[in-house]
Amino acid sequence: MLAFAWLSACSSGDDGPAGRDGIDRTGLKPGDDLPGVVVVIEAVSGGTGFAGAVQVGDRLTVDFTLHQKDATPIDLTQLARAAIMVSGPTFNYQRVIESQSDLVARSSMRGPGAYRYRFQVPIPATYLPPLNDTAALTDGELTGQALLAGTYTVGIEARRDFDVAGAVVRDVGNASRDFLFGSASTLEPREVVTQANCNQCHTRLAAHGGNRTDVRNCLLCHTAGAEDRNVAAVAGGTPGATVEFKVMIHKIHAGANLPSVTGMTSDSDGFRDYSVASVPYRLIGFGDNLVDYSHVRFPVWPSLAAPMPRDLDYVANTPEAAKEDLVRSGPVDCATCHGDPDGTGPLQAPAQGDLAYRQPTRRACAACHDDWLPSQPYIANGQTMPPQLDDSQCIVCHGVSGDGLAVMDAHLHPLRDPAVAAGVNFTLTGPSANLHAGDKPMVTFSLADDSGSSLAAADLARIEVGVNGPTANPNLLLSATLPAAALSGPGPYTTALPERVYLERVGVSAAGLQAFSSARQPHWNVSGAATEVYLRPSSGPPGASSQLAAAAALSQNFVDVLPGDGSLFARNDYVVLEDGVGGQEEYLRIQWVDGDRLWFSSPRSPAYPSAVRKAHPAGAAVAAVTLNLVPSSSYGVVGSSGTINETVEFGDGVVLTTYTTDFVLPTVFPGALNDSPDLGEKAGDWGGLPLVDGTYTIGIWGTRTHSVDVMGIVTPYTEASKPATATFLFGAATTKVENQRIGSPEACYACHVDLQFHGGNRRGYETCLLCHGNAGSEDRARHVAANAPATTGVSVDFREMIHKIHHGRELSMAYEVVGFGSSAYPDNFSVATYGEVGFPAMPEGTKACVVCHGASDAWRQPADRVHPQGSAVGSAWTAACIACHDTRAAIGHAGSNTAHDGAEACAECHGIGREQDVALKHKVR
Repeated sequence: MLAFAWLSACSSGDDGPAGRDGIDRTGLKPGDDLPGVVVVIEAVSGGTGFAGAVQVGDRLTVDFTLHQKDATPIDLTQLARAAIMVSGPTFNYQRVIESQSDLVARSSMRGPGAYRYRFQVPIPATYLPPLNDTAALTDGELTGQALLAGTYTVGIEARRDFDVAGAVVRDVGNASRDFLFGSASTLEPREVVTQANCNQCHTRLAAHGGNRTDVRNCLLCHTAGAEDRNVAAVAGGTPGATVEFKVMIHKIHAGANLPSVTGMTSDSDGFRDYSVASVPYRLIGFGDNLVDYSHVRFPVWPSLAAPMPRDLDYVANTPEAAKEDLVRSGPVDCATCHGDPDGTGPLQAPAQGDLAYRQPTRRACAACHDDWLPSQPYIANGQTMPPQLDDSQCIVCHGVSGDGLAVMDAHLHPLRDPAVAAGVNFTLTGPSANLHAGDKPMVTFSLADDSGSSLAAADLARIEVGVNGPTANPNLLLSATLPAAALSGPGPYTTALPERVYLERVGVSAAGLQAFSSARQPHWNVSGAATEVYLRPSSGPPGASSQLAAAAALSQNFVDVLPGDGSLFARNDYVVLEDGVGGQEEYLRIQWVDGDRLWFSSPRSPAYPSAVRKAHPAGAAVAAVTLNLVPSSSYGVVGSSGTINETVEFGDGVVLTTYTTDFVLPTVFPGALNDSPDLGEKAGDWGGLPLVDGTYTIGIWGTRTHSVDVMGIVTPYTEASKPATATFLFGAATTKVENQRIGSPEACYACHVDLQFHGGNRRGYETCLLCHGNAGSEDRARHVAANAPATTGVSVDFREMIHKIHHGRELSMAYEVVGFGSSAYPDNFSVATYGEVGFPAMPEGTKACVVCHGASDAWRQPADRVHPQGSAVGSAWTAACIACHDTRAAIGHAGSNTAHDGAEACAECHGIGREQDVALKHKVR
């Protein structure tokens, strides 16, 4: 289950003493931005040592400024809260002067917005105890010891409170500045992570009721030995729970994957012990709130979906393996927090980010690897680490890089290791001229690894293609596997796209060897796309028969038979509709019998025809028939002409063929992914309606497989490419229109770094859109997956699915999706629930629409989804808005403002510039 780090233990209470009693009621309107509190510490003085270094007994003087974002000075009397503190040294923060609440009272004005504060408390000779100190945690703690020479830090937090339409909104600023203490002569700031690292996911880091917004200030309280508020004796707390920053942050972000949470530890001999009960990772925050982080998962791929390699303790298909799988899926991409937060962008890596690799410590490492008890030996992969009573020996075995025990190597995921996964990259050129129904899209593509070296199609385990459109309301036209056997040589390859034609009647076999020709040519007839021949024998017992209870429309993937007759049919039966009716006879294969409804398939189930290819009236005959697969040794195929030549007599009967040929653009839209009547035209599903002019997209992607061997234990991996896409114009369209749902795929990668789903076979935002970007797409239904649970009408259309997933724990109704698998539910089908997923953007989660949508206006004014020949209006607003606003009241509100044909009145109130503009209602401060 996907879940994100959410520092909710740090977002309640902790108001502290106020600088004044009051709230600014100067008239901020709901749409106004907060003016901002910008705090800058300009100087720290008062040291009596050499070159101004601070000594014990000195009283610090701090010069600082307070301004709004527009540089307007802020008067101290406008603050609702202000505090100042001192901690140090930067190489092992301890509390020195606890938070002082007299910043307003003791500060003098130096000029507009410029102030000077002099501590009443002198620098003490010894360190203060850490927060909530008990004897349970002492490692790294220097309570009562003499202050060490080094770099120390002053931190300020300041806050203004505003009344905005009756709600109190906090406007907060934090600042810090380093100074030298004792004999230290060189400033050594602490920067193992930066604010930018945190904000790439959290947008605007905020904790403790929003009072703490700067990660540098977090370090001043979350020092070695600091504990949560177990002194409050809140039920369910964990005694001795550390809130030291480097331990707490690792544990929070690894919550669901912690060995302790999964029920793992090690015994006194160092062997892994799976028999222990799960210990939830909980912290008691301010206001005595007990917060459980045991569901949190770091949202970074690939480890989120593809676990790290198995080790010698791994025994497949056991309860112990299930626990190992969870632990192996924990965070390993250290660079997300300790490296360059935006890759090759303008932001810089933390100045001391490499300390995460150069200075391994027992506390930091055991934060995630908490089945390791440093006081005991530990055995892994046949190696024994003796007890570690301090951190001095860590670096001896765990260097920066160079072997399997080195920190960087041990955290390098195989799919990030160029020695394992060298990369798969497609380049694609699509049609240049406008296409029309009946045209055959041709593409040219080439393959290369990340170094630019060419790859051949035969190097890949699978290649897939998809076609959808138009841009404003994409519907799925093709989803198919492109067989590598159809592509020879090293590339580039110019090819048509593959389309599977099912059970086409090509003639009647009688005495003597005959030739049969298919309606379409060529036959690809290669491995992975072989031509199959079936014979319906002339003699034999008659099968079950009925009639259509209702007309079957073109592209419909089911038929309804007369009441009670469904029981006459079974899964995998072949049926014929309108047998013997010239031009109307059609053969299909039943995938599921649902009462009196006979379901066929979906575009992603290649063993079954996906839908009727002809319209059939009510009352049309339906009969079960026997179809025998003819051995391939009994015929030859002339691919270019689509001719099947008997080489061994088939016997008497009707001959049918299933074959792969060149995809041609259809006259009407085929059915949606896992199509059903639950989501019809009002959901944007244009199945059976004519293709419309516009911009369409072709996508191609592929995978390679790898096996990683650790001491004889093999772990398989799938390395997927991101897709290459090309657009083309259909019909009379003259201008290509790009998809503008989000500002950029980088909005996804800011948190996720990468995206990989469906066993690693789909990678990248653009691949998601090729399937899930299509209107009417549903989760894996019973007519696709044998015995799958019923999840009626569950949309996996991107606009609804992504909102629901990221809003998971805030939803009123659970969002459950049946995923992909290889056999019957429940063994190999995943039913994903997202009830514990929290969007990490602070301070208001999914309310921050711009985090994903960026400069796109799609979230403010959804594109209309009206087919010119349709009978209903596709939902644009409701599909997106009700995804998050799923209470009965919200659904009723949307319904009452939607006409019978699906036309929505939402824009009248919520459109751009309207009184209830979406941007206004989603304003984040």
